[in-house]
Amino acid sequence: MTVAEPTYTVASGELAAFNYLNAERSHCGFGKVAQNTFLDKAGKNHATYYRANPASSTNSPHSETRGLTGFTGVTPDDRAMAAGYSSKVGEVGAFANAWRNLEYVAPYDTTVIAYNGVRGLMNAPYHTLQMISSAVEVGLGTHKDEINANGVQELNAATFLVFGYGKTISGQLPTSGTGVRTYPCEGTRNIIPKFNGEWTGGAPVEGNRNIISNPLGHPITVIGEHGKTLRLTSAAIVNVATGLDIGVYALRTKENDPNPQLLWNDWSGYIFPNQAFIPGQKYQATINGTSGGAAFSKTFSFWSGEKEDEQTALVN
Repeated sequence: MTVAEPTYTVASGELAAFNYLNAERSHCGFGKVAQNTFLDKAGKNHATYYRANPASSTNSPHSETRGLTGFTGVTPDDRAMAAGYSSKVGEVGAFANAWRNLEYVAPYDTTVIAYNGVRGLMNAPYHTLQMISSAVEVGLGTHKDEINANGVQELNAATFLVFGYGKTISGQLPTSGTGVRTYPCEGTRNIIPKFNGEWTGGAPVEGNRNIISNPLGHPITVIGEHGKTLRLTSAAIVNVATGLDIGVYALRTKENDPNPQLLWNDWSGYIFPNQAFIPGQKYQATINGTSGGAAFSKTFSFWSGEKEDEQTALVN
């Protein structure tokens, strides 16, 4: 899909997030999304609401409460409609908070915060599904860190992305025969080395595993042929430099995910590497499974980011 040049302000957080999102989507075969100014307004309105009502937003980050400052609609669909958009939407948000490494992310730099927000959303399987969905349009809204009345920097910068599906709920679907696609994919660079967690109403990590002391690697999202049941049977993830397989914690599809309601369909799934990636290293993944009963095997290489950079709290 060819899209027009965005009209976001040069060096803005919105432009940084938009360009990175489309670069990653396009590179891995998911198609670009176009800027939509109505969705921009919806995203910015909600970012403003979040800034004005942090306590309310923390408890329900994609919902607004009527009567509070900045209210424009209870749900993402309500807010999009209020902004002038009349089709179905999906909303995701990334928050840079007190876990952030301030030596790496300069204070007040909304460009870096928004860029890393998109990277963080690509690092959480349930959110990644929206980021690489069949949406055709997107709007972005950010707010930056600010100094509070006591002169202390508040670490709650946020980026909201509102995806629109145009006139049909299906949006831009892959052509027949596209095959199995992944994120990351062949040649992807600078993924966050370890899984940072996800707040979606259900955690994808089961049992007593502490992902802070014993982190998993950046998940690999797998999208099978549209409308055909995906099954993942095995995977190997090898550090190319050392030849060591870091192992797999879980192969997940709707059939065995602990939160199947958060996997949208039968042709989506993800793989959790059992160890965090070493920063700045090249890895090769081989994934085996079936799509609509037909066997597939997919091998590709990608690079982890140079730093175990800031943790990004995620919501859905």
